[in-house]
Amino acid sequence: MNLKIISILILVVVILSLIIAIRVFRESRNGFRIVKNIYYAGKVDKYRALDIYIPGCDKKYPVIFFVHGGAWSVGDKSHHTAKGLYFAKKGYVFVNVNYRLAPDVSYPDFAYDVAQALSWVYNHIGEYCGDNQKIYLMGHSAGGHLVALISYDEKFLNKYGLDASIVKGLILLDGGGYDIVNVYESYPVLYSLLFKKAFGEDLNILRDASPIYHLDEAEYIPPTLIIYTNWELTQVSAERLIDKLDSIGASFETFYAQGKTHDTVSRDIGKPGDETTEIILKFLKKLDENS
Repeated sequence: MNLKIISILILVVVILSLIIAIRVFRESRNGFRIVKNIYYAGKVDKYRALDIYIPGCDKKYPVIFFVHGGAWSVGDKSHHTAKGLYFAKKGYVFVNVNYRLAPDVSYPDFAYDVAQALSWVYNHIGEYCGDNQKIYLMGHSAGGHLVALISYDEKFLNKYGLDASIVKGLILLDGGGYDIVNVYESYPVLYSLLFKKAFGEDLNILRDASPIYHLDEAEYIPPTLIIYTNWELTQVSAERLIDKLDSIGASFETFYAQGKTHDTVSRDIGKPGDETTEIILKFLKKLDENS
């Protein structure tokens, strides 16, 4: 190979490298991107990691902070990639959170994990084109319990120097743990199967772990959207939370997801024609306009 051909090849490589670098630079500044596995506890731990889906960086975007379900013992953020893609397309920075699970830990450890993740987001999301004055929490099942708990009981965020006022809205997807004492007393078989591993059987702990019992003392209660299905456990849990919020004059909305199961009410979010998705988007739009 002569010197002229080598020079041409080198020039081609340089030009291609520049093109790629420019594209990456433009995407990182203005285009959609995903940042995976940020370890919010300061050490490598797949259970204390979060992913960020970023629609762009031409402005600061409102933030959805999502916590998965799984009876506090299974589940992973990777199961909710479609939500991240969907909400980023709709103009939200979507944060997808893992937390430690039972039986490796028990209450209150996983609640403090979620609070720590939220504190990291509040302090750092501006570096990822998010607006920390517009943070909305969303959780499914056990994740709904956890985002409600850290919003209604300020001790969790207080540990990290914050309070519930950073939460500008709550979206609860078919949670069954808003009143864990009631579950323990009224559904002993389900409690043994789904709750005992994470919470034990001490009634004082169960009460402390129940969001509903912290509402009377709460100085601030974020606007809450309660979505529920016809599963008796979650429907009763939602009704008890609705009654309590109503009794103290809190701001809330409800939606009965007719035809959905406990699984599909979350899994179908973002699918064309999904009514639950439309209800969530309307709620978020209202929060955006009022903030």
